[in-house]
Amino acid sequence: DHTAIAAGAMIAGSVKIGRYCMIGGSTKMKGHIRIADRTILTGGTEVGASIREPGQMYSSGMGAFKNSEWL
Repeated sequence: DHTAIAAGAMIAGSVKIGRYCMIGGSTKMKGHIRIADRTILTGGTEVGASIREPGQMYSSGMGAFKNSEWL
C-alpha cells in the first residue's frame, strides 16, 4: 500500500515490499527478500538481502547501504 516505484526498477516476483516505500528507477532486488515499511531506495540501488529496519534510506551501485554510510 502507498508505495511508489519508478520506471526501470527490477523486482523479483518473490520480493515482499512494505508500505509507504519509495523505490527509485533502475533499482534491482534479488528474490526471496523483504523490504521494511517506509524504506527509500535511491535510483540504481542493488538490494541482495532483506531490509528489516523501517524508515531508512539506502543508496549504492552494488549492495545496498544506508544512505548516511554511502555518502
